[in-house]
Amino acid sequence: MDSSGAQAEHQIYPGVLVREIYPAVSQPTAGIFVVVSVFLLCFIVGVCGTSSTITSIYGCGKPAFKRLNLCKKGSNTKLFVSALCFIDVIMLLSLPSAIADNLIGFWIFGSAACKVHQFFGSIGRMTSSIMIAAMAVDWYFVIAYTDRARVASKRTTILIIACLFVTAVFILMPIVIYAEAQEMPIITSNRSDGSILKVRIFKCVDVMPTHLLFWFTGVTFVTGYFLPLLVVAVLSASFSQVYRQNVLMLNESYKRARRVTGYMITIATCYFLCWTPYWLSVIYVSYVDLVESRTIQALKDSTDTAMMFLYAAHLLPYLNASINWIFYGRLANALKQRQHDDKLDLLYVQ
Repeated sequence: MDSSGAQAEHQIYPGVLVREIYPAVSQPTAGIFVVVSVFLLCFIVGVCGTSSTITSIYGCGKPAFKRLNLCKKGSNTKLFVSALCFIDVIMLLSLPSAIADNLIGFWIFGSAACKVHQFFGSIGRMTSSIMIAAMAVDWYFVIAYTDRARVASKRTTILIIACLFVTAVFILMPIVIYAEAQEMPIITSNRSDGSILKVRIFKCVDVMPTHLLFWFTGVTFVTGYFLPLLVVAVLSASFSQVYRQNVLMLNESYKRARRVTGYMITIATCYFLCWTPYWLSVIYVSYVDLVESRTIQALKDSTDTAMMFLYAAHLLPYLNASINWIFYGRLANALKQRQHDDKLDLLYVQ
């Protein structure tokens, strides 16, 4: 059965023709227009801004020798920033299909596109938080230990980033496996020519078994939210302690290091502030569906206020992905200035 076509025909019994069609598209509500407008703004600003940040970091458009120097002189933190930019773009690429789904009122792209849409939209819940925590750990070793042997090499950092990304993708695989365009019949009627007219829509949903959904939600919450939040909180306190111990160091490199740390904490704070309402809504829906044994439809039949809260909770992560490039760019500039100050300090010593 083709879920991507406007009309499909098949026979369920010999001589009985079934025509399947989509219903007429209704006028979206004002709330839907608001959500779609925000989605569109997030997509345009986020993709363009993140692309410009990557261009600035790696000097795209500059002569080849300058690009090579930028790549060679980049710190490990720059690699983590690049990975975060890549993750944000992937997440934002799920917005065009989400915009169409909200405007039309049903899914028209088929099950394969549904799997891609669900995976792209969910990748930020795992990979971004893990990368932020790993970046904070790497930076802690940079500022806490003068022994460069304790700091991971670029090759090791790339391997760590790849392993973290693959691990996150593996944990998210149930979404890819169970996401599908699920058919929802609206009306079926017999026609005068003996055929059957069936009006139906499709919804992009995951049909994960209840017990698997429970464990999947728990694992992604712990590994993608709670543990990274704990790591970042502990390291933030550790950063403060390191800077208090070196309060007498007033050179420019030290000031730049504090600025880099400040941008990292800002990135982490914005991430967890935007994703906390999302996780609260996920836990609430899981409680409604699993503990009280009610369906999601019961939630959809609730008040408009509750539904708008859920929309806002799921919108905030996209808003976060669309503005992260501002902080990534500031962080990259602070790193570049710190490396320049390190060179000046080295020349002064020599």
